[in-house]
Amino acid sequence: MNRIVKRKLNYDFVQDSWYINSNNQYGPPKIQTIYWGAKKVPLMIRVRGKNISNSTNQKYSTNALFQISNNKTSVGPLIGILTSRGKHTPIGGMISNFIDIIRTGEKNGGIVFVFTPESINWKEETISGYMYLSGQRRWKKHTFPFPNVVYNRIPRRDHERKTNAAECLAQLQKVPNLSLFNPTFFNKKVLFQLLEGSHTVRPHLPKTKSLFSKQDLLAMLKEYSSVYLKPTHGKAGAGIIKVERDAANKAFLFYGAQKQSAQSFRTIDSLWSTILKRAISSPYIVQQAIDLATYDNSPFDARVLVQKNEKGKWQVTGIGIRVAGQNRITTHVPRGGRVESADQVLGRSFSKEQGTRIETKMKELAVNIATELERHFTLLGEMSMDIGVDSQGKLWFFEANSKPMKFDEPEIRKKSLDNLIHYSQYLTFEQNKNEGRKHHAIAQFIV
Repeated sequence: MNRIVKRKLNYDFVQDSWYINSNNQYGPPKIQTIYWGAKKVPLMIRVRGKNISNSTNQKYSTNALFQISNNKTSVGPLIGILTSRGKHTPIGGMISNFIDIIRTGEKNGGIVFVFTPESINWKEETISGYMYLSGQRRWKKHTFPFPNVVYNRIPRRDHERKTNAAECLAQLQKVPNLSLFNPTFFNKKVLFQLLEGSHTVRPHLPKTKSLFSKQDLLAMLKEYSSVYLKPTHGKAGAGIIKVERDAANKAFLFYGAQKQSAQSFRTIDSLWSTILKRAISSPYIVQQAIDLATYDNSPFDARVLVQKNEKGKWQVTGIGIRVAGQNRITTHVPRGGRVESADQVLGRSFSKEQGTRIETKMKELAVNIATELERHFTLLGEMSMDIGVDSQGKLWFFEANSKPMKFDEPEIRKKSLDNLIHYSQYLTFEQNKNEGRKHHAIAQFIV
């Protein structure tokens, strides 16, 4: 039976070599061969003894897992964060998030680098990626084999739709033993179509239709006095519009995401004309508005982070409450919302006991949704969800995001980073855990 041990792995940029320190060896460094990446590429590694000085500023260092089996020793997980090029830099996206992931890999066991579609040499099967030297707070370029895991963090939909990015994602999914999770952004309309097929999730879906014409809007307003118009490719509440039917005054009220007061329209034609001027970023859906429960007289909903754990199972990492700003139509923080504690908000908006029951049911619903969605995508590893609670305590699913933003709550943030590395370890080593019992020669230096 194989063994997995955690040891410090280093790269010396001056010597251009990978090495580990051995407590059992004296004399000159010994060269051993281990294997890494999706295709188990050979990696020459020096085993340095106690009498060898390792002091250098040009050094990358991380904890890594060594899998020792009967025929070879491999090291990993090798994790590539896929992003797009920056406007004036070789890598773009949320750099601070990448650094947090890299540092978590250094602690928990993972070799993490950042790359873009342009940095892949498909013929040589290598990637020119960037390592982050935490001690010096700078990036260094290095050549890697295809990683065990690719974490897709291309930051924008238009970037992901570019030919080079789309082809890169498609090709990476064909590489044997390479796990690419969260291969694409979600589409709100498609999500609801998929989830309507689940008898456990369907009761928690507000009525949602495609918005093609003013007739679609009018039909929904006849059924529901208040609706939301949402871009199918929207993010962080951008582009959301709320429309209400004021039966008493025979008017329609229009609320934009940024404006705190309503515009009134006497006819559907004048209302539709204004909507057409605003709704230009993507196709839209029209969705039944839910009478959300309130906290301090403001509606709130929940951001639920769901991730795969070290056993490859879905679990709720954390729940954060987002309370809408005064007279705002969404709870998103960039649109004026604020962050609150789930225990405090649910306990005060309902009874303490009912709040606890709601939170438990919310976790169950979130895992059910993630499980259902995974049936329709190649591989998912995490997602955030917006789940509302109405004044009666019923739960409503609003949307899911396959590329969650950073959570503001420190405990959720830390746990989310740990889960990313632990899930990558699972993807890398779990399938090969029973390879055999004899140990490769390098085992004596690793243990």
